[in-house]
Amino acid sequence: MLPARTMHRFNGYEKGALKAGDTVVISGAAGGVGSIAVQLAKILGAKVIGLASAANHTWLADHGVIPVAYGEGVADRIRAASGGKVDAFIDTFGGGYVDLALELGVAPDRIDTIIDFAAAAKNARRLPLGFPGLGRHAGPFQ
Repeated sequence: MLPARTMHRFNGYEKGALKAGDTVVISGAAGGVGSIAVQLAKILGAKVIGLASAANHTWLADHGVIPVAYGEGVADRIRAASGGKVDAFIDTFGGGYVDLALELGVAPDRIDTIIDFAAAAKNARRLPLGFPGLGRHAGPFQ
């Protein structure tokens, strides 16, 4: 289940909400939560880059998603797939994707993680005071 904070982003209630024309990267894009995030982002008109294993690339492509394999060199593959512009990042997998989003230049208020709370806490000092997402509310039921 997507946390309420993430759902608010899809519904446009927060500053970092997805909108038509945005490029969003979703880790774990073919998983249970990621596949829902993919479909919601597509409905909103976002360009979606889905991180997943090669075995799931056909499913992603069939849903209008640009599939990208995770692993070494993923940042370069994302830059190539996005044309160098990533507006938002939704992490449903953990394991360094919050740091990757920051490395790709995604604004902190456009990064959501539903799993990597350690990264959210580590990066909280980089976020503006009162930030509604990553640093302050990162938790399983937010």
